[in-house]
Amino acid sequence: MRNLRLFGLLLFAGLPVFGQSTLGVILGSVTDPTGAAIGGAKVRIVNLGETTARETTGANDGAYEFQNVKAGTYSVEVTKAGFRAFILKEVVLESRQTLRVDARLEVGDVSQRVEVSAEAGVIATDSPAVSSSLTPEKVASLPANFRASTNTTPYSLLQTLPGAQADNGGGLAIQGGLPAQSESSSDGISITSVTGNSPNRNLFPSIESIGEIRVQGVGNAAEFGQPGDVTIISKGGSNNYHGALFWYHQNRAMDALTFGPR
Repeated sequence: MRNLRLFGLLLFAGLPVFGQSTLGVILGSVTDPTGAAIGGAKVRIVNLGETTARETTGANDGAYEFQNVKAGTYSVEVTKAGFRAFILKEVVLESRQTLRVDARLEVGDVSQRVEVSAEAGVIATDSPAVSSSLTPEKVASLPANFRASTNTTPYSLLQTLPGAQADNGGGLAIQGGLPAQSESSSDGISITSVTGNSPNRNLFPSIESIGEIRVQGVGNAAEFGQPGDVTIISKGGSNNYHGALFWYHQNRAMDALTFGPR
């Protein structure tokens, strides 16, 4: 029996352990002005922060797809001989998001371009999950004084997102689920407390290092392990230098005064 247990430990010790993916998907279809599919179009996406590019060729039915795409701001360019190039100058892909960018090509010379600046994928039709997110800019604009607590984590702001509600113990219920039905991760690594399915406050990053906080539930993919999910993505590098500096000071002379009965 002892040898059997040892064999089992050695067997499972050799298996790789994977973290949850934080990457997203960009997909869409290419059509002409009549709505007919255009097969074989060249599609190129560029991460504007890193100036890294990926390319693919659309299928015969006009569909294209980029898997495992890092969250960030992208441009999308679609070209096909006999048609004007389609360019979406700037679109934001969030973590674990499936973003649809459909391109309608107009007849013309390929050197001519049709630039689109409107947002794409406002209505998500490729995933049943209900999600919302916080960016550092949104956190900074909210009237919350989380810097006055024991750390600089914006955990308390999660309950400001639609469908997220905190209980008395600090657990987070997502889209009507129980707090125990939520999983939390930072860059794909679990930070869920072992004593309850709320994020471990000591592992929740500071706002200075957070690039995105995404809360997702209802129809969540099985790969996330729980119906509710809190995903934190660290700020990534880019071709431009950037940093942050803050100073917090609370002057007691400006505090409200409380007078007791005389």
